[in-house]
Amino acid sequence: VLRATLEVAKRRRGIDYNITEGVPELSLYGRGGDNEMNERYILLESDKRILFEDQVYEQVVLNEQVLALTTLMLGPGSILSQMYSLFRHANTPPLPLHTDPTLSPFPSFPTYMAAQWCLTDFNGVRDGATCYVPGSQKLLRRPTKREGYVHMAHARSVYAPAGSVLVHNGAIWHGAPARQTEG
Repeated sequence: VLRATLEVAKRRRGIDYNITEGVPELSLYGRGGDNEMNERYILLESDKRILFEDQVYEQVVLNEQVLALTTLMLGPGSILSQMYSLFRHANTPPLPLHTDPTLSPFPSFPTYMAAQWCLTDFNGVRDGATCYVPGSQKLLRRPTKREGYVHMAHARSVYAPAGSVLVHNGAIWHGAPARQTEG
């Protein structure tokens, strides 16, 4: 999956990522957390609609364990909403805390589920790894813009080896701190 994802980025955006050293020109994002910078980051560092780019992605979406969790959380009629890749390297800005559902207030039952494949090791805050605010799904709402940055201090960053799959209710507040390490 990592190989295919790197190939998609190279083919679509002309970027040949070195997963050990990163890419130096990405310092253009600067530091801090304004929305314009984050939107530019998402646009430049993600590849949307990758399902049909390589057969390996078919195996990803048909993973039996993730499908079982999806059915348990959302029921048998769930629909794949999106599949994309996202690159995080040194100097990429934080992704403020957010939720996946768009309706607010949220219903008391899950309506979105996210499954995130860790294609490289996730080593906590310095790596800009995904983070969650435990229990926030019970609030049944999105964080405000202010909360999206302020509550990063309460978020717990993930430590997971490459090959792990993170699965969460889309209503939990999640995001990622700025990545500080190379790679």
